[in-house]
Amino acid sequence: MPPYTATLDPASDIVGRTRDHFGVGEVVEIAAFDRGVAVGAGFSWRIHTGGGSITATAGGVATYTAGPITAEVKLHLVRAQPFSVVMTKRLWVKAPTTVRMVRANNTIRHTNGMAGAGFLAHMRLQPTGVSFSNIEVREGKFRGVASGSFAHENGREHQTGPWLAVDAPNEVLGTDHIDSGDVDAPFVSGRFDWNIPWEYRVGGGGTVRHIDYIVHWQTINAAGFVTIEKGGVQVSKAVTDGDSPLVPPPPPVVAVVAAPVGAPVAAAAVGGG
Repeated sequence: MPPYTATLDPASDIVGRTRDHFGVGEVVEIAAFDRGVAVGAGFSWRIHTGGGSITATAGGVATYTAGPITAEVKLHLVRAQPFSVVMTKRLWVKAPTTVRMVRANNTIRHTNGMAGAGFLAHMRLQPTGVSFSNIEVREGKFRGVASGSFAHENGREHQTGPWLAVDAPNEVLGTDHIDSGDVDAPFVSGRFDWNIPWEYRVGGGGTVRHIDYIVHWQTINAAGFVTIEKGGVQVSKAVTDGDSPLVPPPPPVVAVVAAPVGAPVAAAAVGGG
């Protein structure tokens, strides 16, 4: 075996982690060994390339905090006497690239006799294999484009949402309420589109960075049949379908509070946690 090796121990323990890959802002303990034995005093870690920060480097043990952007990181293990770089440890930092939505339950909101549909969704950051638990995310502004029976929504601005925390498995701690609203007869074929920007920041502050655009679209035909989709989740309702209220997910999933159509709802504990 090589004379020097290193272990990486992330603070967030997730299932299915990609080896030596970490999310932006993740905290990782790195420890150095010489032929399987922990190195002693006189060894320290330094960042060579790729950014981030490193602290508590005595005795070949350090805490590395990943930077805010995707990067390949090279850490050098340095021996003080005689001074030399004795090994390079590579790791990879990943920023979130998109958001995947999953229906929160089987409920589709609908009012009998009206054209409209709505649903609740959980939001999960991609890629998998790393943890984004040290970042916050939100939706940004975008002006909608609408036609037909949705023409009254043309130019409607999607407001910037609140910052939402993310858990270790990368689920956003909130529930998104996606809804077309209700339209009365006569119906005119048309559609509505919001190309909503998603953003993140590391550690509850700092630079706001772009993740992806998540499209909220909805269509209506001359019979009042409505289809609505966001983040890969699609539902449809006919005017003649029965009443169906929007039912919040059961505990321990976060509760839903009033919010504009299409805006994520900040997390609120159910049943004291």
